[in-house]
Amino acid sequence: MKTLSRRGLMLILATVLTLAIGVIASESVYADNINVYVTVERTLIANQDPILEPYKVTVPSGSTVVDILNQVRTNLGSSVFDYTMTGSVANGTAYIRGFKVSGHPDFYYEDDYEFVDEYNDACPMFEDFYWDPDYCNNPPLSNSWLQHGDFNFWGGWIVSANNTITWDENATSIDESYPNASSQITQDNTVLRFEYTCALARDCGYDGWDLLMPDTQAEAFYTAADKSALVRAMANETNKTGAAYLNGLAVLKNMTASQSTVNAAVNMF
Repeated sequence: MKTLSRRGLMLILATVLTLAIGVIASESVYADNINVYVTVERTLIANQDPILEPYKVTVPSGSTVVDILNQVRTNLGSSVFDYTMTGSVANGTAYIRGFKVSGHPDFYYEDDYEFVDEYNDACPMFEDFYWDPDYCNNPPLSNSWLQHGDFNFWGGWIVSANNTITWDENATSIDESYPNASSQITQDNTVLRFEYTCALARDCGYDGWDLLMPDTQAEAFYTAADKSALVRAMANETNKTGAAYLNGLAVLKNMTASQSTVNAAVNMF
């Protein structure tokens, strides 16, 4: 019986090891890609259509929120989707200041929105201050950005991950939440919803910050339904003019939609 030489055995082992490394590498590359679902919603501002309807993007695991927005911009083109940012991703202080819009409505939170009573209860002594045009502005229709400070002293963009914003216990930096623009996203099928707030997240249905003492946390004006499954279903739907999608869009725009209404909309897909 012919025996295998030591040299021959080493060649076989080297070949097997090379193949194994190739398989592991290919699996690692596959595992390192995740799907992230993104919306940019200005429904607080006169209940308009989202700036970015539910959109799925594939990025490497560990991509920052800014990386994800950059990939969306690359996919759609900056003429369709763009944003402005302040701070630094590397330093953990990145903040999404504004998103490109086609135009602005003539809108005043005080007169037009249902949360005005909760807002005024939250800051009764300084009610007029927060709407003073010296500290905020109502952008003209021709303005192409919806950004921090528009409409309201506390106006600005917040972002949630899977319907959750995790706030720091103390005011320690410009970004006081997870996620923020510098955050790394590692979970597959994460839903990132950017929403415009005039009350430090509380008018979007999330716990946020006290309007009089911004270093003190405070409860939401109401509890928002979890729309993560709806965002995924809408992004994955190919028929954007079908009944399921249009109904989903209406429910997405309804900030105070109940969880049962959201679930029913998901079941239409």
